[in-house]
Amino acid sequence: MAYKINTTEYMYCSSRIRALENQIMGKDFISSLVETSSYEEVLNRISEKTGLISDPDGVIDVEGMLEKIFSDACTLIEKLTPDAKMYEFLRYGYDCNNIKTAIKCRVRGIDPSGMLFECGTKTAEDAVAAAAGEDVGYPANMAKAAIQAQEIYAKTKNPQGIDICVDKACFADMLENAGKYGSELSVKLVNTRITLINIMICIRLISMNLLNSTGEKLIREALVEGGSFERDFYPEACAGGLDRLFEMLEYTDYGKFAAFASENRDNLGLIEKYADDRYMEVAKEAKMIPFGPEVAIGYLVAREYEVKNLRILTSAKRNRISPTVIRERLRESYV
Repeated sequence: MAYKINTTEYMYCSSRIRALENQIMGKDFISSLVETSSYEEVLNRISEKTGLISDPDGVIDVEGMLEKIFSDACTLIEKLTPDAKMYEFLRYGYDCNNIKTAIKCRVRGIDPSGMLFECGTKTAEDAVAAAAGEDVGYPANMAKAAIQAQEIYAKTKNPQGIDICVDKACFADMLENAGKYGSELSVKLVNTRITLINIMICIRLISMNLLNSTGEKLIREALVEGGSFERDFYPEACAGGLDRLFEMLEYTDYGKFAAFASENRDNLGLIEKYADDRYMEVAKEAKMIPFGPEVAIGYLVAREYEVKNLRILTSAKRNRISPTVIRERLRESYV
């Protein structure tokens, strides 16, 4: 039986979330931080805004503070919404990163403590257990990939094989979760991310001149299942280089992205930023919906991007990068 969403059940939580959106450190606040004179001032202002203060010695755990912003948002949504399962796809990426890190640490004999996120659907300890072959309840594809990735590494000794195996599993679980529990926006977000990732894979492979006689095989191994295009689209597009890829994208929903990428083909970082902004454009569709699960989806993406921008900003300020360069790197904000 198909999962049914009763949007009227979301009236209260939607109104609460709309009010909470005012607390998000959006475009205006981030812009003011860009102009601050020092890294320490940035940390103090973020600390004041979030209420997350330094330890007794006056030291601010920057990464812990940033991660807590998204982690707290996830906890809040779990409490407010009728069914928290439909938002799990937005947290699977953290589970994925934890599994990959735990596996790489395991095969190298390294302690992963301090390297793992606490905002996935499973704990850091669960990731370590999964890497050791234990069943701790991860979604089916990632649970299987935790074992398969180690088998791949044992044969190839290439850590990239771990990434590809677990990443593909993660997106398969995201599609399954969004399709089973979520709204149309959930599915659209996952498919948008997959499409953008696949396009970026093609752009990187072409730009790095990696598509020789084994080019089609390399592309097919790297591609993520799902998205807006069939798998055969990408090898055909890549066969003609970047110009052919952008030409085939021109009259699709990704035509604007292709035009931007074509004009900035020598700046992969800028293209990646534009891809992130394209994903945010889809998330912002939630702002047009008065009540329903989409409101919480938009809120979680908003918080995730808030953290992403703060991470970019704090890192840049710590390394004394100019405000002009920082602005070029910042992603689009939800508010």
